[in-house]
Amino acid sequence: MNMYAFTELQRYVANEISKKIGREIKVGRYTHTADSYHLYGSYFSEISQWLEQIKTKSLDARTVNTEDVQYFLDSGKIDVYNNKQNSKIPLLENHKKRLLREIPKDRHAELKE
Repeated sequence: MNMYAFTELQRYVANEISKKIGREIKVGRYTHTADSYHLYGSYFSEISQWLEQIKTKSLDARTVNTEDVQYFLDSGKIDVYNNKQNSKIPLLENHKKRLLREIPKDRHAELKE
């Protein structure tokens, strides 16, 4: 979700600059480097497989594009919209409207009103 947040911020800034200067600014490439993966012993098998992939696959083969994970990103938006984490902090109306615009129409049945 951190990568999603940063790429959404990147998109937002590009859109705002585009509005101010009157021409399109395209979103560039985003590269994320993490120095703490929060790995735990219960994930040993998955971690081992992941480390093997790093040894054998090229960077391009290990790269994920937003389109590759869009379903999961939309699922996260649905969870925020539905307050799945039971946050005591209310979702601001303008954020709720933005989420509603960004969540694909074919997934609106998953939203709670």
